[in-house]
Amino acid sequence: MKIAIIIAVLLIVFLIIENTRISVTRYRVTCRSLPKEFRGFRILHLSDLHTKRFGKDYERLISKIKPLHPDIIFFTGDLISRHEKKTARKVLLMKRLMKIAPVYYSLGNHEVDNKEVTQSLCEELIACGVHVLVNSKEILERENQKIEIYGLALESYFYKNPDGSFKNLPPVTRAEITELCGKNDDVLFSILLAHSPLPFDEYEKWGADLVFSGHMHGGVIRIPISHKGVLSPERVFFPDFTEGVFRKFGANMVVSRGLGKLRIFNPSEIVLVSLK
Repeated sequence: MKIAIIIAVLLIVFLIIENTRISVTRYRVTCRSLPKEFRGFRILHLSDLHTKRFGKDYERLISKIKPLHPDIIFFTGDLISRHEKKTARKVLLMKRLMKIAPVYYSLGNHEVDNKEVTQSLCEELIACGVHVLVNSKEILERENQKIEIYGLALESYFYKNPDGSFKNLPPVTRAEITELCGKNDDVLFSILLAHSPLPFDEYEKWGADLVFSGHMHGGVIRIPISHKGVLSPERVFFPDFTEGVFRKFGANMVVSRGLGKLRIFNPSEIVLVSLK
């Protein structure tokens, strides 16, 4: 009996530690068509906060981000969970991030499933100066050179069937992306904030030069040594694109393990990308 209690206590302590750790991952990403004015540009990437809190007013998270001195911050969806109704704390977090660098925010599947709350949240964030991209784009200028930043918001049926199952989901196609976001500018360097990394092939065909995604939560459980993610939100074992940088022809995709949800051998992640 005592041994069982000790094991249970150790397991609880282990889970608490695993689910409060924050790691910082740094990547240098080479983009062939990147304007020289954006060389060395530092992008901080966050995703999938859900209901996770990192101390009072997210103090632990902010204290990790401040010393990184990013030029820009991308948040690629699931800032809220689908059942959340109160958003004041999330607005506070984004305000605090805005004091560090300009923030660009795109939607995830949980925001799309929580449309009424998301609408109100987006209105508050826009009023605070956050760049909210919902199937839209903005132009970012640096030293008279421009790049474009798109935010893709896919409908719920691309993530889950109406009955809650995940089988035979409709594919995300280049045509669908074009219908939602428009045709990208072939001349300008294009960054796409897209919550799900799974349609990477179609993002590249559409014309994205650099993609930022989350959604996969790092595979929830990561196998030590191999660092393979075990499970995707679509209930697929050992899925592709759980973390890291991926390349296809001229496009790169950066996938964050995210911040929230249950995690084992898979600390919450802040990603810092330096462009080359």
